[in-house]
Amino acid sequence: MDNDCRMSTGTPRPYVARVRADVAALKEQLDALLDVSTIRYVNPNTPGSGFSSSQPPTGLGAERRGGCGRLDLLRRYSAWFERFLPLFPHPIPDVQRKITAADKFIRRWVARDGTFDHSIPRTIEQAKAVAAECLAVFDQLISLASRQGDASLRVVPDTN
Repeated sequence: MDNDCRMSTGTPRPYVARVRADVAALKEQLDALLDVSTIRYVNPNTPGSGFSSSQPPTGLGAERRGGCGRLDLLRRYSAWFERFLPLFPHPIPDVQRKITAADKFIRRWVARDGTFDHSIPRTIEQAKAVAAECLAVFDQLISLASRQGDASLRVVPDTN
């Protein structure tokens, strides 16, 4: 993610622009993680199973290269989410629901607790589309935050 708070011209980058750039980097990292993941599909509609479902469960399987990618993504996402939250210090209920739902979705998909999940599609490409849709919620909320409040630059000196 972009840790440089200045644009190439040397002027400070707006906080909202940094948060938006970081969510784009998270999307790339999540896509890369999905590329090295598997999807387990269980068809409960097999003859004699005694169970019928119109939407069989799937689950994100293990990464083909171990769990390091998930650990790194979860660490980076958690740090980003802490920087995102101050954009909405007092969210209205609808905004709070969107934030909570998107956060739970990302954490559930990255943590992969081993349970089956009806939100996981059958292919990696479909999973990428679902993840992009979820992360688009953060982009929409960032756009909302960018239209609110005072756009002036505030500098806080480090007194340590």
